[in-house]
Amino acid sequence: MPNIDNIIAMLQRLIAAIQQAPASPFNTRQVAEYKDEIVELEDLRDGHLTVAQLGTARRFFNPMPAWATYGT
Repeated sequence: MPNIDNIIAMLQRLIAAIQQAPASPFNTRQVAEYKDEIVELEDLRDGHLTVAQLGTARRFFNPMPAWATYGT
């Protein structure tokens, strides 16, 4: 399982970077989605959710398809 605290820190960095950019509806939606994912990941870390119960944050736990590993 990926390190949840590292994923949360990455999302917080992305939020900070987006907030430095000019405001736009896309940026506002993206920040809201990342904040929602942080809440989900914190609940997972604290044992309140399982990976199967995650919403969009489940993307961090999807396995890499075999075709994507060719040549690595």
